Amino acid sequence: MPGWWPASASRNILASNLDRSSDAQLGISMDHPGTVARPTPVLIVSGAPATGKTTLGKKLASEFTLPFLNRDGVKESLYDSLGAGDREWSLQLGVASSQLLFHFLERLVEAGQGLVVESNFVDRYDTPRFEAVLAGHAARVVQIHCTAAAPVVIARYEERVARDERHPGHLGLAVLPELQAGLREGRWRALRLAAPCIPVNTTDAATLDHSGLYRAVRSQLGVAG
Repeated sequence: MPGWWPASASRNILASNLDRSSDAQLGISMDHPGTVARPTPVLIVSGAPATGKTTLGKKLASEFTLPFLNRDGVKESLYDSLGAGDREWSLQLGVASSQLLFHFLERLVEAGQGLVVESNFVDRYDTPRFEAVLAGHAARVVQIHCTAAAPVVIARYEERVARDERHPGHLGLAVLPELQAGLREGRWRALRLAAPCIPVNTTDAATLDHSGLYRAVRSQLGVAG
């Protein structure tokens, strides 16, 4: 610092920076000091495979005008780029797609862009990752956790394979035993985040109250509607 720089100016700049830092943590806009910046909405759709997560996630994204990001979408893009293969290859791409999912999530949240993010998240692995990505950001997180009766989940999965709905890289019925084991073990229970969690039972998807769900999400986000 130049010798002619007044000590009082240094103190003023330091105080100003501290004030701005505190304001940022409180969500106060620096460009418009009289206003409060709205927290970034992050809707996490979790649950086991074949519980309707992707369908529901897309509906939430449309309802709240947010981008939709899901791991299967990332993984299928990798299949298209790098090719499909055996189970070992699928697992490797699964790891890569999960890494990319959280990378995209972090970049969006850093930019103040809300989103809906969906996958069959696993609590022991993914809760710490969400905590690390969201730390220090003014995000308003709501988890929507999808469940369904195990026989319904298995039947849906088998029907999906029979209709040839999924990308061939997912290996179809070859991974059915893993799905059955995961359901028995509770592998895809809700993430234990310090955030509201709205349970959604999709066993009878036709009776799902979407309007009621949207109201519950709005209430947790603190927005009118």
